[in-house]
Amino acid sequence: MDRLLDYSGNGEADTDCLQQLLSDASSKVLGRIQRAFPAQGLRDMLAADLPHDIVRVTLDVAMAMACRDHPEVMRQEWEPLMKSADADLAALAKGEASLDKDPPTTQLLGALVESDCQRGF
Repeated sequence: MDRLLDYSGNGEADTDCLQQLLSDASSKVLGRIQRAFPAQGLRDMLAADLPHDIVRVTLDVAMAMACRDHPEVMRQEWEPLMKSADADLAALAKGEASLDKDPPTTQLLGALVESDCQRGF
């Protein structure tokens, strides 16, 4: 992430850029699933620890966005990852997918990576 989001040139990812990427990914996820949950249920879910499936899909969306926006750094096809995330979001929105409690994961450059993130939003 340092190479990807280091716009200031200090060798570290700029926090505001990382926050923007997560905000963009979170907005996409929320926009797709908000109809599937009653307003109070969604507020309660956002106030508590998020189900890991929502965190996982948010990470997948963020990774796809990063790959799309920075192909010179992210050497992974973004379209298959976004297509997979969109399918997961559609299943969540239709209530066809369960919200599990397994640790969230995302595909990063072809390797499975576990995340210690507790919140995706």
